Amino acid sequence: MKHVFIINPISGLGNVKDVAGWVHEYFEKCNESYEIRFTESVGHAQRIASEYTEAVILYSVGGDGTAHEILNGMNFDSQLAIIPVGTGNDFWRMIAADKKNIKDVLYRTIEGEVHNIDIGIANGHYFLNCLNIGVDADVNKRVNAVRTTIFPRSLVYIYNAVIALAVKKKTHLDITMNGKTQRFDTLLTSVMNGKWYGGGFKSAPLADIEDGLLDVTIVSDVPFWRLPKLFPMYYKGNHLGLDVVETQKVTELHIHANHPVAVGYDGEVFEYTDIAIKVLQGKLKFRMPVGNNT
Repeated sequence: MKHVFIINPISGLGNVKDVAGWVHEYFEKCNESYEIRFTESVGHAQRIASEYTEAVILYSVGGDGTAHEILNGMNFDSQLAIIPVGTGNDFWRMIAADKKNIKDVLYRTIEGEVHNIDIGIANGHYFLNCLNIGVDADVNKRVNAVRTTIFPRSLVYIYNAVIALAVKKKTHLDITMNGKTQRFDTLLTSVMNGKWYGGGFKSAPLADIEDGLLDVTIVSDVPFWRLPKLFPMYYKGNHLGLDVVETQKVTELHIHANHPVAVGYDGEVFEYTDIAIKVLQGKLKFRMPVGNNT
């Protein structure tokens, strides 16, 4: 099976410049077919992935955004692998926390093993890690506009989250899940396949990418004075059981807003009034690094 490396050259970590050389070095010692492609603009990774109608191994060499684009362009007979050289790499935390030795990660992934993992779909658009509404989606807009790599992505996200919370507006949502419809005045709503987003916010500490379920977390609007305590608890994943937090595991749900609201898919933002969301159990052939303990 052909190995196709889709490299985002403007990803955050310096290692991205070395990956192509390491790929050439590896395949000089074996007879397997490989190809290296570089993205040139937003959406290019998706277009590249869509070119491969036969089954191949698609390596996302970038961050969460690059993997998201490839997911939405790929043929599902193919495999997806991630080489985490982006600034966020939140989904990678579900695979392994350590990304210091990217060359080792690369080689172990080339030699890796396939797991059939879950993904989400909402209004016909796939997401690998998360879908969010409310303050989170507003923060995504702000973060997407920041192109500097001087500061870690997590700090950029936290900074913009504080600003968004300072001017927060509650979002009225009618949410149908597990056979029941409820109205919520929300601060934020996340529908998670993975556990983390936003550079380390642990929204769904119980999430599992192979359980056939999505983890929903709804945080109700709260007075501003409660935010200094709530914010760090949510970041660390200690928010389960709080009186202002509703959590459920679902296979599907429907969300209705009375006006278009920002909806973030792995950081990519759209606007909808109605969102139909479901899990696609075991849909994605995901290539894990060999010898991985996760």
